[in-house]
Amino acid sequence: IGDGPARLNLEAEVEKEGLADVHFVGAQYGEDAGRYLVASDAMVMPGWLGLAVHHAFAYGLPVISQRGITHAPESIHVKHGATGWLAKAGDREDMIRGVREILGRSDAYTERCLQYARNNLTMETMIEGFEQAITFVRRSNSK
Repeated sequence: IGDGPARLNLEAEVEKEGLADVHFVGAQYGEDAGRYLVASDAMVMPGWLGLAVHHAFAYGLPVISQRGITHAPESIHVKHGATGWLAKAGDREDMIRGVREILGRSDAYTERCLQYARNNLTMETMIEGFEQAITFVRRSNSK
């Protein structure tokens, strides 16, 4: 799902490897994206992580990505070996290990992602974060 700058390279890689069960569907939003997410076992995002982490966890999907990339703040929710897999940057084999690990223990990963979302990705925690940010800015500006 998506139309990022890496799409053409990824399509070429899939073709080169002869992976018949990989499909690129372009950008999807709302219910259209939800149809794909509910049918998925994991969210593999080799590039930048953002709010898609929250979407993945809401569907019980662990996130597979890479360390060493500047990610948005949401990436802190991806806990290696618990709610996802963070491969060594540029290490294709480590990404594959992550996929195999998660698919081999998908029920456990799904439950941890859902539990994490229930406990940490709530409206209350979002409001608390905004309040903390506003307080921080006010204190910084008063100095």
